[in-house]
Amino acid sequence: MTETKESQALRAGQIWLYKTRTGEANSRLTILKTETHPKLGSIIHISVKGLEMNNRRVAGGVSSAIGHIPCQEMALRESLVSMVGQADTAPDLAGYDIWKEAFNQGRAGIWTIPVSDVIAAIEQVSSQ
Repeated sequence: MTETKESQALRAGQIWLYKTRTGEANSRLTILKTETHPKLGSIIHISVKGLEMNNRRVAGGVSSAIGHIPCQEMALRESLVSMVGQADTAPDLAGYDIWKEAFNQGRAGIWTIPVSDVIAAIEQVSSQ
C-alpha cells in the first residue's frame, strides 16, 4: 500500500512543499514539533522559509521566513503537496516556547486555515 500525504505521519524535521501564495513557489515549510491537546487534537508546529512577505518591522521591509506557526493538523494537511526532505539540524523551538507559555495562559491559540492564508494574515498585521 502506498502512503499518501493524507495518511503519512507528520514528524519533526520533515520539509514539505505546500500550496503557496503567488510568487512564493520556492517556499518550503518544516515541521518543528507535533503534540496532542485534549480539546484541540493534533497540533503541528511549523516554520516557513522562502517568503516574500511585506513587514515594516524589519530592515528592508520584507521577511523571508516565519519561525513558528501552530496549526491544526487538518488545516495543515489541506495545504501540503509533497514531502521533499528532512532537516539536517534540530529545530529552533524558541518561537514554540514563547507560544506555549502564552497558550498555557489562555493568550494564544492555533491556526485553523490553510498555511497560505496564515501567511497573508501575518503579512497584513506586519505591514501596518
